[in-house]
Amino acid sequence: MRGLLQFSLLLFSVSLFAFGQHEQLEPTAGDVITVAGTLSVKGSEPFTFPALTLNNGTVYKLQGELSSELRKQQGKGIIEVIGILTETTSGPGRMAVIEVTKYNVVTD
Repeated sequence: MRGLLQFSLLLFSVSLFAFGQHEQLEPTAGDVITVAGTLSVKGSEPFTFPALTLNNGTVYKLQGELSSELRKQQGKGIIEVIGILTETTSGPGRMAVIEVTKYNVVTD
C-alpha cells in the first residue's frame, strides 16, 4: 500500500511539472516580449499601422512612440521588436498589439 501511495505521488508530481511547463507558452497582456519578423504597413488610409509578421504567421500590430520610425523600416529585412504586449488576440481577424520600446534591424 505504501509503495502504491509513493508511486501515485510521484506520478502526480510529474504531471504537475509537465502541466506547469506548458502553462507559460502564451504571453499575456502586460508581458514584455521580444519577437522578430518582417515589417509591413497594414490597413487603409488614414488608419494604417505598422505590423510585424513572424515566420509562423503570427501578426502583431505595433504601436507607440516608435511607430513612425518603424514605418520607415518596411522592406529592410528582419526586424526584432521589444515591447509590452498590450492586447492579446481575442477573435477572428484580431491581432495582438505590442507597445514597442525598442527595435533592431537584424538583417538587411
